[in-house]
Amino acid sequence: MAQLTKRMFLTRNDTTTAAKTAASITAAISAGSGFEYIGSVAVTPTDLSVAQAIGRARTEIAKANKLNSSKFRRGAETDERIDTEGALGEWLTANILERAAGLEVAAFVAHKAPKGEVDLILEGKRIDVKTIGAVAGRNCNINAEQHAAKAPDAYLVVHLAGVAVDGTPAVADLFVVKAADLTVPKDDGGKWELKQGWSPYFNCYMRQQLERLPAAA
Repeated sequence: MAQLTKRMFLTRNDTTTAAKTAASITAAISAGSGFEYIGSVAVTPTDLSVAQAIGRARTEIAKANKLNSSKFRRGAETDERIDTEGALGEWLTANILERAAGLEVAAFVAHKAPKGEVDLILEGKRIDVKTIGAVAGRNCNINAEQHAAKAPDAYLVVHLAGVAVDGTPAVADLFVVKAADLTVPKDDGGKWELKQGWSPYFNCYMRQQLERLPAAA
């Protein structure tokens, strides 16, 4: 993989950027395996405020729906962090793709999320957004049960990078992963491994993909 000298920052709420980004995503889904870098977006204080509000709502709704056992939830502090990071990734991708043709975005907050619902449908392709926060580092983890239930065509992986003055992420890097890649055996060149944690999950260490990008400020 060639080293990139700079990130490609994407413009929000822009028709041209949305169309080009959508085309890049669908092309990556049709192409070969691996993580395909799509672009980056600067994370603003407003983004963080929105994500925190959505994340807190998701955490409280899960508690109200009694999803608080170790099979589903991991503890108050961890729950809210994971819910907030997930919401941030979904919020940023929706901002970038908002004006793309053939886009459907799932509700950020729902009383009970429909089983099997993905975060985005883009030109008929089912896409789920997965955010990698600071705690996960370079590990991309995807829940195996949800992978089977949602049956997406691809994942849009949002890696939070850099650190702002207040310790929050400064940049989000976007990658596309074909869903079929998760089940390719290692012997056949697969990069994913099925592991057991709170529940079964697919894991990929993204060192090569992330080291292509320059260090984030």
